[in-house]
Amino acid sequence: MDTSAGGRGPRAAADLLRLWGPVAAWMALLFVVSGQAVVSEVPGLPDWVTHGAGYAALCALTCRALSGGLFRAVALRLAVIAVVVSFLYGVTDELHQSFVPGRHADAWDLLKNLAGAVAGAIACAWPRAADERRRTA
Repeated sequence: MDTSAGGRGPRAAADLLRLWGPVAAWMALLFVVSGQAVVSEVPGLPDWVTHGAGYAALCALTCRALSGGLFRAVALRLAVIAVVVSFLYGVTDELHQSFVPGRHADAWDLLKNLAGAVAGAIACAWPRAADERRRTA
């Protein structure tokens, strides 16, 4: 797992923030939205699209962080880890919602989150898989 922040000092801290800051920021945004007693639906978009898009983005950001940056190849192993991280965050998000007045935890929402995470991982890992197939052909 190449996180490019293995060293010590200001450079390592900057790399860590550059890689994982967007992941933490997106998680914070999901947390804030989940903490709303009433979440406005996006007109014309079904609930599964918004869940899927939110967790696809989380998974893509996690793939980016795990692979060491934007435009770095994402190995299948890292994509799977990113899906697991995204799904586990979704579990904590649903647990959080269970404490918000007017909200509840929903297993269907977890499945929508998981589907979005898998889509995000495929989008990140597919280019590498296609490139490897071309090289071996």
